[in-house]
Amino acid sequence: MLKEKIYKSDFLKYTLVLISGTVIAQITPLLLQPILRRIFSPEEFGIAAVYLSLLSILTIISSLNYHPSIILPKKDEDSNYLVIGSLIITLFFSTTIFILILFFNEFFIQILNLPLKIKGWLFLLPISIIINSAHLIFSNWLTRKKEFKRISINKISRRFSEGISQITFGKLMNFPGAIIMGSFIGDSLNFILYLFQFKRTKGTFKLDFKKIKINLINYIHFPKYNLLTNLFSITSLFIPVLIVNNLFDVEIAGQFDLSRQILAVPISLISLSISQVFLENITSKKKNKESFIFFYKKILMYLTIMAIIGVLVIFLYGFELFVFIFGQNWSTAGEISSILIFSYAIKFVISPLAISFIALEELKINGVWQFCYFVAIMILYFLNDLNFETFLKVYVLIDLISYSIYGLLTYFIIRKYEKKIVL
Repeated sequence: MLKEKIYKSDFLKYTLVLISGTVIAQITPLLLQPILRRIFSPEEFGIAAVYLSLLSILTIISSLNYHPSIILPKKDEDSNYLVIGSLIITLFFSTTIFILILFFNEFFIQILNLPLKIKGWLFLLPISIIINSAHLIFSNWLTRKKEFKRISINKISRRFSEGISQITFGKLMNFPGAIIMGSFIGDSLNFILYLFQFKRTKGTFKLDFKKIKINLINYIHFPKYNLLTNLFSITSLFIPVLIVNNLFDVEIAGQFDLSRQILAVPISLISLSISQVFLENITSKKKNKESFIFFYKKILMYLTIMAIIGVLVIFLYGFELFVFIFGQNWSTAGEISSILIFSYAIKFVISPLAISFIALEELKINGVWQFCYFVAIMILYFLNDLNFETFLKVYVLIDLISYSIYGLLTYFIIRKYEKKIVL
């Protein structure tokens, strides 16, 4: 009983630390958005959305998905070698991407139907992949060390420097591509902070290739069973921006991306923060063969209540809020949000709980769901005869059905674990 109270206290403390840091980190760009949306056109935001979608998809596979395994080893030494191994893999991956872009730049633009103005920015992708992959790697290391305050500091510094850079390059210097450049500067500062924090938490960059190889082999089931899963997951998240750009135009893609960004704020503020702490909690209790279903049910209840409130606000007043905050040029984003809110509400509830698949190492079940969801999302690409509103409604329907099934699968694997520890 005492142990449960301690775990509950720690869970609440760590969650609040992460949420408070994330709130500050998200408030900064949110406060700047009304300014930025009046500086840059929907088309400019559309180009940035396409670029950042490509970056996100490539980043998630750059370390071959070894980064989630960093939190799992019993010894810090083994975890450290996973960090180094993941960084080495990322470096090779980024080098390969650079070579491909160098020789096949025009080919990629044509086959993916990318905006022509994105051509020069593709050469920034390789270094951006290294920086963003390092975020994932070092963040998992700090999560393992329960350094949630440092993670929060990183989020705040990244968002603040990103926003200031975008305004400086866009308003004062009239620099084309200021949105992408500002994002790159914010990510770069975050990368530098992570390097210092890794060293301060007793991380080392010792190159013992034999031990690195041993640890990579010990956790090879992560790339083996979960690499494609994560690729499907992140592609399913960002591919709609590319599909909208392809089926409609880059300006609509910009409107769609604003809606997506704003609706994703609660997920970034609360849902993902809870997910990160929930992962550490499950991992700790799993090592001690203890139950965590009590925390699961509590989190499910609280997230569901918050999601219902969010749906009511955006569905009823979304259009008016977007016009008031961002200006008349972004009224379409308000209309989009009143439809998309149902999709993001169910993601808000289910996504943090789905971290159970990683903690309980139920990677195959998760992989099957991610693949099926990816296939369902890709169906959107072939719906070129639909008008945009109908397209959105089909997208939301796919999400509602898919994430309902995901939630049931999450509950199933947790009950399976609970039965094992009782026996």
